[in-house]
Order: sequence, then C-alpha cells, then structure tokens
Amino acid sequence: MLYHAETGIPFNINLPVSLDLFYSDHAQRAATSDRYGRIDLHPSILTVDAKVIEVETCDRTGNPIKVLIRKPHDDRNDICLAIALNSSRQGRFVVKTVWLNRKDDLHKTLDKKKYKQAN
Repeated sequence: MLYHAETGIPFNINLPVSLDLFYSDHAQRAATSDRYGRIDLHPSILTVDAKVIEVETCDRTGNPIKVLIRKPHDDRNDICLAIALNSSRQGRFVVKTVWLNRKDDLHKTLDKKKYKQAN
C-alpha cells in the first residue's frame, strides 16, 4: 500500500524515530549533481524533525518498507530522502535517492489516484 500526506497516512504505521543512514551510490551521485546545488548528506535523521510525505507498506504485514521525508536543507531548499526501511547496509537504513525541492514548491499536481486513502 502506498500512502501520501495529502491523502492521509494511517496513525498506526510505526516509523523509527531515529534513522542511521547509508547512502546508495545513486544517492551519492544525486547529491553531487542536483539542479539546485550540492547536497550535504548527514549520517542520521530524526523523523520527528521532518515531514513524512509518503509511506509504502508491505501488503502482507502492513509494516512500512519505504518512507519519503522532507526537511529543511538551507534557506531556499528542503531535502527529500527516499529511505528503504526493509533493507540495511552496515546496520543503517539505505537512502535510495536524494534531491532538493524549493521551499515554495508545494507539488499541486499530485495524482491522488496512486495512493490509498487512510481510514
């Protein structure tokens, strides 16, 4: 199941509060070539300090397997991180990719049909 903040994310989905991060090769390349500038990669992140944009859960168990979070990066941009919660490297959660979004970019073109409505 795929949930989005605008269509509702169920309250019973338990996300870790603190995530130690491992950046995939793709994420590392993306951090050096983003259109808005170089992205500083941090070794960990607190989900309570970020906005959870999207959560994907396993159909069988309902456990979260991927999360997309957005948090402030600099004066103009927020950083978005797609994090796999069902795989780890060296005991850390794998960041699949990263990118910057302008703080004023609110994505008003969201296709809500792609997401399950939270009950």
